[in-house]
Amino acid sequence: MASLPAKRPAPPSPAYQSAAADCIYVTWGRVPELVGGASRAVGQGVGGGVKDRGFPEHKVIIVGLDNAGKTTILYQFLMNEVVHTSPTIGSNVEEIVVKNTHFLMWDIGGQESLRSSWNTYYSNTEFIILVVDSIDRERLAITKEELYRMLAHEDLRKAAVLIFANKQDMKGCMTAAEISKYLTLSSIKDHPWHIQSCCALTGEGLCQGLEWMTSRIGVR
Repeated sequence: MASLPAKRPAPPSPAYQSAAADCIYVTWGRVPELVGGASRAVGQGVGGGVKDRGFPEHKVIIVGLDNAGKTTILYQFLMNEVVHTSPTIGSNVEEIVVKNTHFLMWDIGGQESLRSSWNTYYSNTEFIILVVDSIDRERLAITKEELYRMLAHEDLRKAAVLIFANKQDMKGCMTAAEISKYLTLSSIKDHPWHIQSCCALTGEGLCQGLEWMTSRIGVR
């Protein structure tokens, strides 16, 4: 679980909003969490969005190997700042609003012992965000294996896939093009997909990824 600041920061500055092309508008109150492993929003379960809210919520799962930057990305979306994180045991869940589009994002722990439970979160998922550690060349084969296992799952047959090539600020990192080639993304025909270079620590590239997701709403 992420260790969050005691005080919620102010909304993004005009300078940040301009740099981000005015594309990120988030809810500043957290979706309430329940204790006992996975975080859950009040009134809903792992299977879908919050009920009786008066607007559709689009379920997103954020997956990837441990230390890829999943939780850091989630809280950049929510808070526009870096928070101290520890390995996620279970999940974190937050509501992110982008141009009046509501996403319920589930950040799922990526340790080896937890990956077999990812499928318990798949029901009603519209988007998969796969976070790749661009400096972790040794485990890219594992990421590829997990990606194609997900895409073959019945509950994800209609899901669109956003791949974040994270840690682009690190020396010697793989480019998005290199990662795309290794993961053979061009072979994916049954799922819309997009790969985006990013740096979770600065937020660079995250906005563009969210813009792609919003562009997919209603496109099936």
